[in-house]
Amino acid sequence: REACTKFSLECVTPFNIDNVECIIVEDSLETNVIIEKILHLDPSNEYIPQLVSTRWLSDSLRAQQLLPREPFIRSLVFE
Repeated sequence: REACTKFSLECVTPFNIDNVECIIVEDSLETNVIIEKILHLDPSNEYIPQLVSTRWLSDSLRAQQLLPREPFIRSLVFE
């Protein structure tokens, strides 16, 4: 939360999935676990927010600027 505040990112808990652009997720979690078990979404949902690796935030802190999210976006392809 502190890192998000540094970059003026809004942390919302609880949240409405339709109003969320991206969700920062731990790399060790599998995509299907995040979508189905944590977010309780159906993988066939029309809208699923971008899942962004926690590395995005930690690398941004090291760079002292908010880096582009694209290289850190998790694929929504299920294994």
